Amino acid sequence: MPQEVSILTWNVQQYGAAKTGFADLLASIAHVVADQHPDIFVLLELTATPTAPARELAYQLASALRAAAFDQYKTDEYRVVVLSPDTGPSFYAYFVRDAHATTPLLAYKLPGAASDKGKPQAGSAEVVTKIGHGGDSFDQVFFRAPRLGPDIEVLFGFPFLTPDLVKETAAKPANDPPQQPVGDSPADDKNKPTPPKWPKRSPVLGLFRCDEAKAANRVLPLIACAFAADDKTASQQFDACRYLQLLRGIGPRPPVPDHDNDEDDAPAPPEPVAVQLRDTPAELPAVHVLSYYLLTGSFNTGYPDSLYDALTDEEAPNLGAVVQNAAPGPDYTHLTQLMGYDRFGGKTDELFRLLTDCADNFLLRVDPAVDCPAESDGAEVVLVPEAVQDQTLSFGPAVGDAAALDKAGFGSKLYDGFATHFARQLLRSRLSGDNLDLKATLVGSRLLSDHLPVSLTLTIA
Repeated sequence: MPQEVSILTWNVQQYGAAKTGFADLLASIAHVVADQHPDIFVLLELTATPTAPARELAYQLASALRAAAFDQYKTDEYRVVVLSPDTGPSFYAYFVRDAHATTPLLAYKLPGAASDKGKPQAGSAEVVTKIGHGGDSFDQVFFRAPRLGPDIEVLFGFPFLTPDLVKETAAKPANDPPQQPVGDSPADDKNKPTPPKWPKRSPVLGLFRCDEAKAANRVLPLIACAFAADDKTASQQFDACRYLQLLRGIGPRPPVPDHDNDEDDAPAPPEPVAVQLRDTPAELPAVHVLSYYLLTGSFNTGYPDSLYDALTDEEAPNLGAVVQNAAPGPDYTHLTQLMGYDRFGGKTDELFRLLTDCADNFLLRVDPAVDCPAESDGAEVVLVPEAVQDQTLSFGPAVGDAAALDKAGFGSKLYDGFATHFARQLLRSRLSGDNLDLKATLVGSRLLSDHLPVSLTLTIA
């Protein structure tokens, strides 16, 4: 029987001590997520500091989510959070509604594999922080479900992915074996080609076991990445995705080789990734070949756009993934969807600067050689401003720190005016029962984030 897995992705701008310090903001963020009731909520920007470590920030949001879910559904949910390693500026965090239905699988080094310091490990299994060049390869790693207690658990064990395939420098004969991925290079291999470096923040691999799906499709790879806001770096990141075996292994195959013209023969792609599992149900094989993936994150550019070709084009070595939030129009972003919202209508130059225009999204790729392992009806943008306008979300002290919380780059005088207007609108609305106007609505939405959440339901056969 197919299993439906609902996923919400949201880049909550600068989610950290500044926002958790306001109970009204924390409750509003949790309300938005709980209202969608996703099986997995991917938070793309958890910003830790020495005085506000990642575990504490994740625990606070999990507690707020747990409370919001109980308030709305009378259920005890969102007790498991899995964090990525530190990206430098921030962490990725996966909040799991029911870890028995969508079970996170954490990455550990296999016994006998080298540790991060190049020495064989001893004792308990070591959590893997990176798969790819500079880290471990998939054949050095196993995945296992955590043992969970009755309270909130904040865990580590979702590793970064870095390129593990080298760039082809010359055409290879058509009968050459597929390219082999690489992890750490031994000292005597220093002259061999190495994969390209990943620019800026690396993607993270969240692996989940979905026990209601068929055994062959039961492992869900949910990859998250916060792509750069500038087109040059984003293009480099999109291109680097083609050198991740997990993505390229089920990408489009090259055309049948022309043996009379070897120069035109495309190199054979790598084999699909096989992950090694431990402590799994009896019917699930210990080695599981991945046949699909879901890539989510903040892409920070509208779709369609030629920048996406490395991810979406069906000609090898591009990846052939399908954008799930792909409304028509060359300039489509969340901004245009928000502007089309009939309560808001037109805009002025001042209000235009407040609009949310960063495009979070999902891309789905399934192996064409496998009979429909997973499918989706597409993604939907969650219009947070609607909940702000009708005051489903309640704001209080955070309004006074609007400029600092938004970090949008507005001048202080300009934003002081926005925040003052928002506060006046809130007071008037509470007295009259009227909805907020456009300017106040957008200020309130940006207090939570300059991005809008996006939801998707994946049906796994």
